[in-house]
Amino acid sequence: MSDDNALGWLRHPAPSDRHRWVMERPIAHRGLFDPGAGIPENSMAAFQRAVDHGFAMELDVRLLADGQLAVFHDPTLKRMTGEEGLIASLSTGHYRRLRLSMNNEPPPLLAEVLELIHDKVGVLIEIKDASFEAAEAVLNVAKRHPGPWAALSFHAGVIAWFARHHPHVTRGLNGGVLEWDAGLWASVGMRTFWHAPGARPHFIGCFIQRLGGFAPRWLRSRGLPVVAWTARSLEGYHAAQKLSDAVIFEGFLPSDKALSA
Repeated sequence: MSDDNALGWLRHPAPSDRHRWVMERPIAHRGLFDPGAGIPENSMAAFQRAVDHGFAMELDVRLLADGQLAVFHDPTLKRMTGEEGLIASLSTGHYRRLRLSMNNEPPPLLAEVLELIHDKVGVLIEIKDASFEAAEAVLNVAKRHPGPWAALSFHAGVIAWFARHHPHVTRGLNGGVLEWDAGLWASVGMRTFWHAPGARPHFIGCFIQRLGGFAPRWLRSRGLPVVAWTARSLEGYHAAQKLSDAVIFEGFLPSDKALSA
């Protein structure tokens, strides 16, 4: 069935099999990071650890001033590097001279992470910037990546851009929370998923405490995969499994039961 418009997607939101890889493995949040072992989030060490354990992974990207893609969650440098400033103001050269406080490792670029992952596991690339420029930058870096990857965002317009221009790319829409900085209507859309038909995602990423809401339950009943975020305990992981098709986790290793579920 056609999903090339909002109404068609709403009638038939289930994706084709080629986009269902997101359901196959547990997904390590920002890589398989471990502060206790000196492995920071969104670091090459965290991504290597996820690959070594056979987990898929989620990571965050932000545009640098020269258009390159930093793998970095926060808009500011302070929490991860101890320095002042905004990621968006940095050149690639300046960014690469930074060091992550936890292990003195340089924060990575998206191209470096994809080279590390190759085709070993899947990766969800969460686009933090609400811009088409960021979406296009991700596409330009990832389009030759040999393994499975998905564009993911809280911003429906970013995911709609992929639906319009590159529908072959697996795309996911995050939500279940209020993000007032995005504006009233965008925030309500994020919380309720009412904006999902316009984005036409192949899956939704739902805040773990909102998995019981009407939209994720109804969409899942119609065949749309639901990815839960973020489980921070094994108990929470197993609870989320009952209401979702894959779980993003951090802070523990899923059990053999979780891996085989």
